[in-house]
Amino acid sequence: MGGYGLLLGCFGFGAILGAILMPRVRQNLTADGVVIAGTLVFAIAVILNKYLVWNITNKKFCFSV
Repeated sequence: MGGYGLLLGCFGFGAILGAILMPRVRQNLTADGVVIAGTLVFAIAVILNKYLVWNITNKKFCFSV
């Protein structure tokens, strides 16, 4: 699977998971809490993407040459 297909699959999975979990999250958090939690989850995902995915793809391409 290519990188773009994986990206689209992750967006779809996140949308489905968000739709399933949103009622429970709304019971426990205010609107501001939901925004803060979403921002923190997004920041963690960006950091993990930078350090994990980038290193894995660099090693894969370095050894394939």
